[in-house]
Amino acid sequence: MKSFWKEIRNDYIEDENTNYPDDQEGDVKRLICIDAWKSDNDNENGEVIAKVILTTHNDLCVVYVDNLARTDEYAQQMINEAKEIIKQ
Repeated sequence: MKSFWKEIRNDYIEDENTNYPDDQEGDVKRLICIDAWKSDNDNENGEVIAKVILTTHNDLCVVYVDNLARTDEYAQQMINEAKEIIKQ
């Protein structure tokens, strides 16, 4: 699978007791950050490329921080996996 990133993780989960800077209405129930690295270098800082959000109304939202994640196959695979994880 061709990707802009070497590694993408979807294992950073925040639950509703966290204060989210972007959540002024208090609608975020859970949030998963999709983090990515461009190389295999362990010293490289990862970056958030997307956020998968479950609202208090049980709506799923994806916020793309990096627009490349919209069309990147690997990123989309990890985002779709995060959508399933967040519903549990």
